Amino acid sequence: MESITDTALELRVGDSVVTLPVIGPTQATCTCPATSVCRHILSTCLWLRTQISQQQTPPEANAPSTSLSSHEQLVAVSMEHLIRWAGKPKVNQALKLLTQSGTYQISGEDPVLIQFSEVNIDCRLFAATGLEGMICSCKSRGVCAHRVAAVLAYQQHQGLLPPWENQEQKLLQFSQEAPRSREQVIRSTQSIMAEMISVGVMHLTAAMHHRLLTLAVSALGVDLPRLSQLLRSLAEEVVQILNRDARADSSRLLRSLSYTYALCQALLQDPYRIDLIGQHRSHYQEIATLDLVGMGAYHWSTRSGYKGLTVLFWDPASQRWCTWSDVRPTFQDPRFDPVRRFVQPGPWEGVSSPAELSQHQVKLLGARRNRQGRLSSSSKTRALLSGPTGIEHLQMGSRCFADWQQLRTYILDSSPLGLQEEDPLGSLVVIRPQTWGTAEFDTVDQVLLWSLEDLQGEILLLQVPYRREDQERIHYLEHLDPEQVAVWGIVGQVFLRGGQLQCYPLSLLSSDPTRPSAVINLSFPVAPPSTTKQESDPTSPPSETGDFSSPTPPRTSTLDQHLDLLLDALLRLAEHGCHGGGLRWREDLSALIPIFEQIGVTVLAESLQHLLKHESQLATRVLPTLYVTLLTKEALTLAGQTSPDAGHQTDLGTDQN
Repeated sequence: MESITDTALELRVGDSVVTLPVIGPTQATCTCPATSVCRHILSTCLWLRTQISQQQTPPEANAPSTSLSSHEQLVAVSMEHLIRWAGKPKVNQALKLLTQSGTYQISGEDPVLIQFSEVNIDCRLFAATGLEGMICSCKSRGVCAHRVAAVLAYQQHQGLLPPWENQEQKLLQFSQEAPRSREQVIRSTQSIMAEMISVGVMHLTAAMHHRLLTLAVSALGVDLPRLSQLLRSLAEEVVQILNRDARADSSRLLRSLSYTYALCQALLQDPYRIDLIGQHRSHYQEIATLDLVGMGAYHWSTRSGYKGLTVLFWDPASQRWCTWSDVRPTFQDPRFDPVRRFVQPGPWEGVSSPAELSQHQVKLLGARRNRQGRLSSSSKTRALLSGPTGIEHLQMGSRCFADWQQLRTYILDSSPLGLQEEDPLGSLVVIRPQTWGTAEFDTVDQVLLWSLEDLQGEILLLQVPYRREDQERIHYLEHLDPEQVAVWGIVGQVFLRGGQLQCYPLSLLSSDPTRPSAVINLSFPVAPPSTTKQESDPTSPPSETGDFSSPTPPRTSTLDQHLDLLLDALLRLAEHGCHGGGLRWREDLSALIPIFEQIGVTVLAESLQHLLKHESQLATRVLPTLYVTLLTKEALTLAGQTSPDAGHQTDLGTDQN
C-alpha cells in the first residue's frame, strides 16, 4: 500500500500504482500505459474484496462519518450542480432524452435503478458514492447524458423539479429574433382561416394559396412544425380547388381547416406541449444493443405514388413494436420493386436480406430508433442473428389477445381523438382465435372475409381487399387450413368499423416445430397448403386505392343522422361564404338546436345558439362548431354507433411514409 488519504487509496501492483478514489472503482486510475480498465485495477479490486471479507468491520479510520443514501444524494442535486458537473451540452441532451423518450422506470433503494426502456439504458446510483459513482449501461468513461437524465428523471418522479426548470419549456424556447412572435403567427393563421370561411372556400383566389405558404414558413420560424405542415397541406388543397382538379374535395378542406383552427386554439392555451408543437424532423436515438424478434414483413403502395417494404419487429424488453422500411417514390425510381428488395442484401451488416430478418431473432449493435419505433439503416449498425423466431420468444404481454372484448377495450383506449397524435403502430396486435369460420370472397365488395371467434363466441372479421399487393395474401389464405399449419396467432392491424372488430392480417405465427421459423409472411410468394378450397375469381380489376367498404351494414344512431345534417348545413355555409348561402342554413341550424338539447349534446346546442345570435362573428364560429361536430362523430364511431365516412387505410406503410 503506497498511501491512504480522505479521498483516495493508492496501492502498488508490480511496477504500476493504482489510485482508488473514495467514490468507488469506476473512477480508478493506473500509471500503466493502458487507456481503459487494466489488469492492475482488476487485481487491486479483487485483492481489496478479499481483505474486506476477512474483517468483521472495516477500519474505523477509513469509514465515513456520515453516509448519504441514494435517495438523499439524488434529491440534493441542483440544476447548477448538474451543469457544473456535466456541462450545458450534456444537460440539454439529457432534457431532450427525457422529452423524447417520455417513459422511465425507477426501482430499488440502494442502489437506485433508473431505466430508460426507449433507449435500452440502465443507470444505478449507490449510497455514499455521489454522482461520480453512478454507473450507466452505456459504459461511457466520462459523464454521459443518460446519467444526467437519470438524476432529472428521479427528481421529476419525486415532484422536485420547479416550473422554471421544466424540460419542455427549456427545449422549446424559440428564437426571439424572428420577425413575428409565436402568438402573432397563430392568430394570423386563425384570421386567414376565418377569412376563407367568410369568402367561401369555393371562391378563393391564388393569393390565398401564397398567403398560406407564407404562414407555413413563418410557423417554422417560431418552431411550430406541426402547424407548418398543416398550412402546407391547406395550400395544396386550395390549389386543387383552384385548378378544378378531380382530387379536389371541399369537405376535406373544411375538415382540415377545423382541425388546424383547433390546433391554433390549443397552442394559445398551452404553448409548450410537445405533441401540439410537433417535430421538425424525426430524431433517432442511439441504442447500444437492441434485442428484437422478427415478426414478418409486407410490401405496400400509396395513392400518392410511393412504394415500400416494411419489416416488423417485436421488442420484448420495452414491449413495443419496431419497424424498418425501405420507401421509394415511383415517380423518381419506377424500377424499385419491394418484392425483389425483400430478398436483396441489407439493411445492416451481418444479415443477408430483409427476408431473413423477418423470421429471426436479431441483436442490433449501435442501433438507432426514433420515437415512432422506426429503425435507421445506418451503416454503423451491426446485426447478429441468434436463431429463428419461435413462439417461446414472443413475450407479447398486453399486445396479444384471445378475448375480443379485451381487444375492443384496447382499441378504444389507444385510438386518438381530436388533436391527439396517432401511433402508426398502435393498431398492431397479435390475435389468437379460438374458432375459425369459413373463408369467403365477396365478389361485390372485392374483399376476402373470414369470421374468427373467441372463447365467448364473439366474432372478429378477418378481411383482405383485392389489390395487387394482396394477391399473394389472398391466395395463401384461401388455401389455408389453420389446423394443418398449426396457426398459433395472427399479426395484424385491428380496428373498429361500425362497431365490428376487423383485422387486416400481415403475417401468421405457427407453433409447428418442424417449420424453419414460426413466422409466415403472407405478403410474399409462399407455397400455400394443399387444400381443395376454391380460389376467388374477381369479376373486376384490382382496386388501386387501398380503401374498401365494410361488408357489414353501418349502424347509425339518431344522433349520427342529425350530426350529418349539421355537417351538411355547415358545409353549405362554408362553401358559399357567410353572405352567399341564403337563408336555408339558418333554418337548418335553428331546427337542430332543440334536437341536440333533447339528446343531451348541450355543447353543440350552445355553439349553434352562439353562432346564430352573433352573426357578426359567424366566420370565427363556424370552424369551432365544425370541429366539435367532427369530434362527436369520431367518438360515436369508436363507440360503435356509426360507421366512418371513408374506408379505413390498411397499409401501415402509409403512416410511415
